[in-house]
Amino acid sequence: MTDPASRLPDYDLLATLLRESGAEMSPAEAHGVLTGALCAPGDAEPAWRPLILESGEEAASAALFEQLEELKALTRALLEGSEFDFEPLLPGEEAGLSGQLAGFTDWCRGFLLGLAAGGLPDPRALSAEVTEFLQDVVQMSEAELEAGGTDAEGEERALAELVEYLRAGVQILYEERQAGRALH
Repeated sequence: MTDPASRLPDYDLLATLLRESGAEMSPAEAHGVLTGALCAPGDAEPAWRPLILESGEEAASAALFEQLEELKALTRALLEGSEFDFEPLLPGEEAGLSGQLAGFTDWCRGFLLGLAAGGLPDPRALSAEVTEFLQDVVQMSEAELEAGGTDAEGEERALAELVEYLRAGVQILYEERQAGRALH
């Protein structure tokens, strides 16, 4: 099985393309927006571009649009796949723990933004598990390293567990939304 992260675009290249286009969003936050839009009950297709490209689409390069469209298509394929391969686009280990955590919180904020752009799901239409997950994402979007923390290994493990929880929760939300769409 191919590692899904190996199919995700290069984080630094996407960061450069976003910056050159005047977007202030990190690649992690942009991927969160795309993923949230895909998980939303409404059609968020037209909504994600202005969220990511605050300065307007005319400033965006063709390369950036191509990267974002490929990322969206890959994300949809991973969410729809049977292998449970969904993976958030986050900074790698070279960013250090603080950079990885910043990317994680950016991703969570972007996810909530993309979900809101597509119309937040009616909480009554969601399972208790997904409702709790969304509440957790709000809290995770504000996560910080403990001041003076000396247990870097423990913090790395904790972040890895949060990323795994995020992966599972997004997958469950997506599947629940797809089942709900099929009923209507």
